Amino acid sequence: MRLILFLITLLVITSCSELSGDSSLSGLLENGPSIEGKTEYLTSPYVTAGNRVYMVGHQDGTFPDLGWHIKGEMGGIWNHPIKLMDGFEAEILEYNTLIKLDSATQFTNYPWGNKHSYDLAEQQLKVERLQFVPDDMQGIHIEFAVTNTGETERTLVFKFKGHSDLRPTWLGEDTGMIDGQDEIAFDENLDAFIVKDQNNPWYTVFGSGATSVMAKDMLSTIQGMGVSGSLSYKLVIPAGETKKFNMAIAGSYHSQAEAISTYQDIKEAHLFLLVRLSLFHFRKSEKRTLRHPRNPDQTQRARQGYRAGF
Repeated sequence: MRLILFLITLLVITSCSELSGDSSLSGLLENGPSIEGKTEYLTSPYVTAGNRVYMVGHQDGTFPDLGWHIKGEMGGIWNHPIKLMDGFEAEILEYNTLIKLDSATQFTNYPWGNKHSYDLAEQQLKVERLQFVPDDMQGIHIEFAVTNTGETERTLVFKFKGHSDLRPTWLGEDTGMIDGQDEIAFDENLDAFIVKDQNNPWYTVFGSGATSVMAKDMLSTIQGMGVSGSLSYKLVIPAGETKKFNMAIAGSYHSQAEAISTYQDIKEAHLFLLVRLSLFHFRKSEKRTLRHPRNPDQTQRARQGYRAGF
């Protein structure tokens, strides 16, 4: 019953959000089931997954080199049979002070997404990064929520750095998938970067629903033949208030048009896509029961745990 009420609340919040222009993931997730990770596991991996795309990084919000099938390349964002990105970085600039969001203090996992929390008490800021991967789509949605815990209005510059690495999956070279150098271009109409592998019709697109104040491409410092692009956004946050904005990353191993279409769909319809994903998990949990052969009470508890994603 609790989860049914939660899903009804999701639908109501979504309708109200669309009418008010509020596009917050946190408003949809905060009343749902979740697990808080242990501090000692912040430097261990997590996954954000749909049935097409998945993202692997560390619970502290970073994307270190991971894996051995393709040494150091198994993390990041994958859209099999290709990789889209090695990951991304985020940082906040206030005057001459640079704050890198590379040390989350808390990781929270939901049945359909996850959250990294940054408690920046010294800088009088709190930041949350929430993300989920819509099913049947080649992309991921990310929300940043920046809270000014100080007593005066703050003007900040938020910078998002995306690191592409369009490359084939493990053993892809054996089927003729040959990796080429990535090429990057900023599209002013989309206010987003478009990246292409120069030898293949492989693409990734990343940007925001907000308007950027600066876009800059650069050489990647990460292994492989990827490139990097940074997008900067101005945030004016009154004392005690929170500013939220969204990023979308999409890709295609067929065409640029497909990558752009997916990017726009995720950017514009992320609330609907999250509710759809939530309903799918609920229906799946209703159809599946984990049965204990001798203890019916254990069967019920196991089913409740599955519903909560535990």
